Amino acid sequence: MKISPKEITMAFVTVTLVVFGVSYFFLQPKIDTWKKLVEEEMNLKQSIGAYNQMIAQKDYVTARLKEVSSLLPVYPEDKEMDVYWMSVMDSIANKNNLVITKRQAGNETKTGSIYELPIECREWAGDLDSLVHFLFDLQAEGGMMDVRQLSIKPKTKSNLNGRFLLYCAYTREKAENND
Repeated sequence: MKISPKEITMAFVTVTLVVFGVSYFFLQPKIDTWKKLVEEEMNLKQSIGAYNQMIAQKDYVTARLKEVSSLLPVYPEDKEMDVYWMSVMDSIANKNNLVITKRQAGNETKTGSIYELPIECREWAGDLDSLVHFLFDLQAEGGMMDVRQLSIKPKTKSNLNGRFLLYCAYTREKAENND
């Protein structure tokens, strides 16, 4: 039996296709894994670049932190801060004719030597001037007070209402042990 060149070519093409098909079937999961690894490598390189930028700015950030930390008020270790900061917020609101009806203090968190206390104001009402003066006075207050979320809805043409989330930053002094 003699095999013609056309049959040899067809057999070669068939064997080649089968080899590529089987290879693709077995190698596809490895190719997907390789693509994921390449993508992860790119993400890690970007993260390393961002971390290197942060490290390069360490001296500036440290100096800025010292500068800002000196502005933070210092309170005793055992003082309850939620009542204090809510009374400060209320007095500023009353001074500016802003009515705060529903408010609640969150849990104090500590980052390094700086403490933060969130106060969620669920309902306030007043006009635009009252709100602007209230926000300005919060910023000018001796403590670090930062409104991070603010929503405003018109109640009437001149009255507004809404909600906000106020963060108060401060430091604490260590309580002295008298043994």
